Amino acid sequence: MIHFLLVTLGGRDLVELALASIDKYAGECEVDLVDLPKDTTDPWAHGRAIDFWRQRQKVGIHDSDLIAIMDPDCALLSEWWRHEVDQVFNDPTIGIWGAGSQKDWGPRVHASMMVIRGALFNNYEYSFMPQSLDSRWRDTGGNYCRLAQGAGWLIHQVPRNDDWHGFSCWRHTDKLALVTDFPLWTHLGGGSHSDITRMTWKQRYLVPWRRRAIWQRERFKRVVREHLSK
Repeated sequence: MIHFLLVTLGGRDLVELALASIDKYAGECEVDLVDLPKDTTDPWAHGRAIDFWRQRQKVGIHDSDLIAIMDPDCALLSEWWRHEVDQVFNDPTIGIWGAGSQKDWGPRVHASMMVIRGALFNNYEYSFMPQSLDSRWRDTGGNYCRLAQGAGWLIHQVPRNDDWHGFSCWRHTDKLALVTDFPLWTHLGGGSHSDITRMTWKQRYLVPWRRRAIWQRERFKRVVREHLSK
């Protein structure tokens, strides 16, 4: 069983798209939503929300399950997402799979798309809250990956920066099956910064980079909807 956790903030437009993509491509799964406080995007709050959710799930998640932590500005793009997840976790040494860091700060997966083996997730010695004073590990999930690796788990990163309509995208290539260039999922990035429900009217209309972020958000919604309707 795969358990999805979406840590949400602000408007629900992207959440609806993320849920629709999960419904279409993830297969059998359960989905929970946790709302962040409206006045923050800090990794501390994000990590704390994941930790609180994990405490509430103590009985319901088995060691054989998988937990997918996913930002609402992400969307699954094909059945290859589930295929890739199942294939990777056939290796019992893999503890975490997902979006590799864009910065070369060591092996980590970011919580925008982070799938974790239940046996690791159920080890409550590890926290998602950034606990290091070193700013390189303050991204959500970074310190968790470091602790997991220190305990002997392997981190499997999916390379970033492939293109899907101008947005970040992750792709699958299976040379043995002669399958190439199948997208796994896409990420708008900066979803909280393009959310008009969290802006003043001056920010929305008078700040150029805010206007561009809003435009990008609307285009992301359009192309994801078109993709899911096929």
